[in-house]
This record gives sequence, structure tokens and C-alpha cells, in this order.
Amino acid sequence: DARSRTNAAAAQCAPGCVESWRGDKECDEECNTARCGFDGDDCTGDCAPACAAAWLGDGVCDDECNTGTCRWDGGDCLRDGQPVARERCAW
Repeated sequence: DARSRTNAAAAQCAPGCVESWRGDKECDEECNTARCGFDGDDCTGDCAPACAAAWLGDGVCDDECNTGTCRWDGGDCLRDGQPVARERCAW
């Protein structure tokens, strides 16, 4: 049936990517590939290619969004008002 073919296609886009995760408004690393459509566009941000809009200003510093264009992950990657270096972002 069509659902089985859809699930099979999703399974083929990347190892570990579950069809129901694509397009669910949450960026899933397993599906964040060109072949999976960047998780059904969940991992496509306007400010940086791999930055999910949901990650901006969520209280977690995400390297993918730690750019000036993304306002240093919506402020998540600022410490004392200054941007934190990408390699030191995660805390």
C-alpha cells in the first residue's frame, strides 16, 4: 500500500530516520540530510542552513545557529552580552 511505500522511502533516506519525524516541526539529527529533505524542512532555518527555527532562543546554545545572522542562536550563545566561540558553544 501507499503507506508502506512511504515508510520504505523514508527508511532509505538516512539510517535511523523515522518517517513520522519528518515535517513534525522538530529538527531530528537522524533525518537532517539533503536526501531526507532536511527532516521535511524541520532543519532548514532562514538564518543558517542547518539551524532549525525552533532552536532559536530555546535556552540551549546550538552551534548550527551560533552566527551573527541568527543573532547568536537567538541570544542562547551570548555570555555577558558577548558571542561565545563556536567550539565553546555547548554548555
